Amino acid sequence: MKLVSNLLLAAICLSSSIVTAQQKIHFESIAEVETTPVKSQGRTGTCWAYSTVSFIESEIIRMGAPL
Repeated sequence: MKLVSNLLLAAICLSSSIVTAQQKIHFESIAEVETTPVKSQGRTGTCWAYSTVSFIESEIIRMGAPL
């Protein structure tokens, strides 16, 4: 049993040295969209209200009207 566990441990250690890192992915911005800053809702359960107000404010900004 000890031989099996030692072989398994050795296989895990050796296989981890074979793994290579993935290539870095580069993202570039296509369009910059203005949004309102994130607001803290504290300990309340009203995330739906905060997200609704944020959506409406962002749409007003997108349409060009001042807040």
